[in-house]
This record gives sequence, structure tokens and C-alpha cells, in this order.
Amino acid sequence: KSRNRLFLSVWQEEHREQLAEKAKAERAEKERLTEAGKKALDEFNEQRRLRIEQQHKDAQAREKDLRDDYDSVFKHGTIWQQVAKMVDLQSSKKHIERMKDLLIILKNADEQTGKGDK
Repeated sequence: KSRNRLFLSVWQEEHREQLAEKAKAERAEKERLTEAGKKALDEFNEQRRLRIEQQHKDAQAREKDLRDDYDSVFKHGTIWQQVAKMVDLQSSKKHIERMKDLLIILKNADEQTGKGDK
């Protein structure tokens, strides 16, 4: 019996040590994965911030170009060029096709004659 208890005690001690080592290894792996996750999240957030910043700059540039284009047309363009600038002539809705065609004709006629209300 004594021998069995000794064997059991040795086995239990070895088993505890193995479990402790396994737990330590799992904690280290968990910490490594947590750090890797934090790093990936920080990189993602930085990329997102840069992307948003670039989109904001691009939108401001497009808005400035559009504003300059409108200013140019409204300062120097004919009345029909101004109207054509305010109306979406690229749309393909059927119920406004005739109006679009008429506006394009009037705008082009003013451009060809060099006349028009300013």
C-alpha cells in the first residue's frame, strides 16, 4: 500500500507540474495574441483615420473645383449656360428628355452666336 501511495503522490505531483506548465504556456500565448490583436487594431484605426482624412481632403478639393466652375459660368456665361449648369443634363429620365434637349439647344445656340444675357 505504501508503495502505491508513493507512486500516486509522485504521479499527482508530476501531473500538477504539467498542468502548471501548460497553464503558464497558455497565459503566455494569450498575452501574445492579445498584444498582436491590439497592434492590429491600432494599425487598422490609423489606416482608417488616414483614409477618412484623405477622403475629407478630396471632398474639399472637389467642392472647390465645383464652386470655381459655377463662379466662372455665373460670371461669364450666358443665361442658358447658367441654367444648363444648374440642371442635371446627364439624367436619363423620360419625362424630362424634351426639356433637357431644349436646354441643350438653347445653351449651344448662345455659345455659337456669342450672344445671350449675362
